[in-house]
Amino acid sequence: MSISVSRPLIAGLLVGLLGVGHANAALISGTGAPSANAALAGSTTIDFSATSTGTYSSLALAGVTIDAAPGKTFVVTDNLGGSYNTTGRNLQNLQVPGSTGQFVLSFSSQVSAFAFNFGASNEDWLLEALDAGSSVLESHTLSQTWWSNGGEYFGIATTGIASARLTQLTHVNDAGIDWVLMDNLAFVPGESHEVPAPGALALVLLGLAGLPLARRRRAVSAD
Repeated sequence: MSISVSRPLIAGLLVGLLGVGHANAALISGTGAPSANAALAGSTTIDFSATSTGTYSSLALAGVTIDAAPGKTFVVTDNLGGSYNTTGRNLQNLQVPGSTGQFVLSFSSQVSAFAFNFGASNEDWLLEALDAGSSVLESHTLSQTWWSNGGEYFGIATTGIASARLTQLTHVNDAGIDWVLMDNLAFVPGESHEVPAPGALALVLLGLAGLPLARRRRAVSAD
């Protein structure tokens, strides 16, 4: 029996191999406690209640480090506790000089899902999940929540999340930095993407390329 492998088939196989693990990426959203979402079952939740109030450019917590944009800061405060989707002490960036327009969440180990309560935004923000190589796995635009206190939360579920970025996109209603609040950060440990190593890909290619040659050799031997 002869086996014929076309170039389009090889290309399709490569695309499939390189895309392993990305197909199920999805936005997590809802109202209430993020940890109640099915994608966050068994999650660790940080509610900032044990975090000292003050101004930070980087904040190391159990399982995650939160960084402001270079040269910028955010605050942990009791102010507005229970308002704008918070449940007490919370993380904010204020509309003051030096406030950050971006938060970077770096997880101590890869996670399969994360989400947080988010409120008071007057601008659109971009939420991204990144892998260990800083490639974007999934991204979503978060529209303004305004003065709602419905408990809105947002996040992303996919495997291999090493970090996340939350970046202010628009400057329409607030000419400068948008004042926003974050609370109840929940995340779930998860496996990394099972993408074949370069050596494995090379072996697959060599094997596929050799199939037509092997078929021809069998045909010659039969003659």
